[in-house]
Amino acid sequence: MASKYLSVQLHFVWSTAGRVPWISRNWRDDMYAYTRGVVTNKGGRILEIGGIDDHIHAFVAMPSTATIAEMINAMKTNSSRWIHENHIHSSGYSWQKG
Repeated sequence: MASKYLSVQLHFVWSTAGRVPWISRNWRDDMYAYTRGVVTNKGGRILEIGGIDDHIHAFVAMPSTATIAEMINAMKTNSSRWIHENHIHSSGYSWQKG
């Protein structure tokens, strides 16, 4: 009987626009938890996530149903929305392009 096994693990790194130190220690763990949920909803799994005030690293086990572009877009778009909705001093905040 034939079977299929797929294991794709990717290290994503993205930064704030202009490397401005927007990511506060006060709420970054909450943002990581939210991003973990976004990846889970796309069928993936965050194996490790962290970073500092101007960038994020996420080591992700990818599902076979999502492209790399879809996954990074989901992480960046949703985490940006979360930041804007939960932190009043984030009006100038954005992720880097690309």
